[in-house]
Amino acid sequence: MTIKEMQERKKELGLTYAQIAERSGLPVGTVQKVLGGITLTPRYDTIMALESVLGEEQPVAVRESARPYNVKKQGEYTLEDYYQYPDDIRVELIDGVIYYMSSPTSAH
Repeated sequence: MTIKEMQERKKELGLTYAQIAERSGLPVGTVQKVLGGITLTPRYDTIMALESVLGEEQPVAVRESARPYNVKKQGEYTLEDYYQYPDDIRVELIDGVIYYMSSPTSAH
């Protein structure tokens, strides 16, 4: 876990420096210097102590993937994706973007 990840995790958990210091057994000043970026190369033991407090609690199998459901972004679609649509749904594929060709819903 990097220092940047630890800073983000601290915000997620809503912990103060004092709470992290108490749980990790480190002095408050050390926690402030490491997470504040003042100490650029902290000792291995210090990193491990901080990681024990700020580390991920959920196992990898429980966490949600970075891209849920493996959904593509517009611009990433291919002919394979285009051919997966049923015949009754009208779509066009232009430059990797799927355009739905549905009828207007309101009177013109």
